[in-house]
Amino acid sequence: MKRCLAVVLGLFVTVSVAYAQSGIGVGAADAGSGQGSGLGSHKGRELLKEMVQALGGQRWLDMKNAYHEGRIAGYFQGRPDDSLQMYFDWREPLGPEREELTKKRDVVEMYTGDSCTEIDYKGAHPQMKKICESYLRRRKHSIGQAVRVWLKEPGTIVEYDGQKLSENHLVDQVTLISEDNDSITIQLHEYSHLPMEVSYEWRDPVYHDMDKDVVQFSDYHMIDGIATPLTITYIHNGLMTEQRFVYFAAYNVKLPPDGFSIAKTVQQIVKKYK
Repeated sequence: MKRCLAVVLGLFVTVSVAYAQSGIGVGAADAGSGQGSGLGSHKGRELLKEMVQALGGQRWLDMKNAYHEGRIAGYFQGRPDDSLQMYFDWREPLGPEREELTKKRDVVEMYTGDSCTEIDYKGAHPQMKKICESYLRRRKHSIGQAVRVWLKEPGTIVEYDGQKLSENHLVDQVTLISEDNDSITIQLHEYSHLPMEVSYEWRDPVYHDMDKDVVQFSDYHMIDGIATPLTITYIHNGLMTEQRFVYFAAYNVKLPPDGFSIAKTVQQIVKKYK
C-alpha cells in the first residue's frame, strides 16, 4: 500500500537523480509541502544529504576501506549471556569484509559477494546459513548501501516520515523504498543529522511472518575525518541480540597482504597449529 500510494503521488512530481557533489540523487520537486511521501521527496533527500555531510562529507564518500577493533557482547532472549569476545574487522564500502575473532585471531569470517566463509584450524567451510543470510540482509540495508546503491537507482522512492522520539532523542525519519518494494528506514538526530538507527523488515522463509531488524548507533567520535559510532546495538523483533564496542578505528589503511584471500588465510591459520 505504501509503495502504491507513493507511485500515484509520483505521477505529479518531477524527479532529478543527480547531486554532483555527493552522488546523492535529489528530487527537483516534492508533493507540495516538502514533507510528503511522493517519489523523490525533496525533504527526505535533503536530510540524507545532510547525513552524509555529518558523517564526513566527501571524505566519507571517497573512503576506500575501514578498520575497526573492539569487543562483541552477546545476548540471549534480550539478556546478556556473559559472552565477550574481541574482534578485528577490515572492510571495503561495497566490497569484501574480513573479521578476525578471539585474542589469537584464529577464527576468521570472510564475506565476499554473496559468499560467507568461516575459517579456523580445520580449514575453510561455509558459514552457517542463518548467520550468512542475516549478514547479507544487514549489509543490503546498511547506511553505505542506502547512499551508494539505493539512492542511485532511478526507481528508489524516498519518503520523509516526519519527526519521532527515539531513545529520548528527537529524530527525523526517512524511508527509502526500492523498485522491488524493499525498504530501509533511517532515523537521523535532529541537530547533528547523524544516523541514530537503521531498521528494515523481511518475511521469514519458514514461518512467513514479518521480522524486524534494527541497528542503533551511538557515542559518535570523529576519527580520520569520519564520524564513527563507538557503540553499535543490534535488535531483532524488539530483543537485543548483540552489542559492539569499538576501541580503535582507522580509515584508508593498508590492508593485510592477501587479506581477502581464503586460501592464504587458511594457510596462515592452519600453520599456527602445526
